[in-house]
Amino acid sequence: MNKRYSFICAHPDDLEMMVGAFIRHAVNKGNDVEIASMTKGEWGTLIPELKGEKLAKIRERELQNAAKLHGIPKNKVKFLGLIDGNVTVPKAIKVLRKYFKDRKPDVIFVPEYNFSTYVHEDHLNTGKAACILLKKEFESQRPLMFTYHSYKNNVFLRTNMRSTGKALAEHKTQFQVIGFLLPFRYLIDLYHGFHYHRLMFMEACRQVFFNKKIKVTLWDRILHAAFNLGKFVFKAWKPENI
Repeated sequence: MNKRYSFICAHPDDLEMMVGAFIRHAVNKGNDVEIASMTKGEWGTLIPELKGEKLAKIRERELQNAAKLHGIPKNKVKFLGLIDGNVTVPKAIKVLRKYFKDRKPDVIFVPEYNFSTYVHEDHLNTGKAACILLKKEFESQRPLMFTYHSYKNNVFLRTNMRSTGKALAEHKTQFQVIGFLLPFRYLIDLYHGFHYHRLMFMEACRQVFFNKKIKVTLWDRILHAAFNLGKFVFKAWKPENI
């Protein structure tokens, strides 16, 4: 039976960096797959003259082009109306509540919020908002929930780096950042393969079990502290930083 999948991201290029293989797998299985971006990444550039509405229009097309390579049509790419660098938990809850009620997804993928390798506040708040909504308001019709860019994964999927790389390449305005992150992405996917006891590139996600207590190890605490150092060296691009 086909299911409704929703891949939710904070910015237009997030999914290709971490869950491109999961998107393709869901599409290839004949599921109804949709992408929902909280923002259009309006401020995600080092080029001042592109910032704002001009960049938003470009990044909207970039995500649509990347989605097309995954087999997702333009009408299945949604933008939820928040502003890059200003995704708070209350705002995310408001737009996701409406989105979940309209979409009624069976499976959702959201950014990791507890065990995250990437501590951008837009990502963390998107994941937190989804978790709060599913736990408190959608218990009777709760979809399966998976988080990406997590360091505490329990689901692994082999990835074709070439095909997912083509979709990632559609985000041309982000090469200034993606270029630095690509080696990290390859290392992470290779690490996932070793973790799964296979010599291959694999993507990984964490399935969230709402009624199961998570065991937090000393290693988890060390990783949490290490990745949270990123908050001191990375500041989200936003209007007030211009």
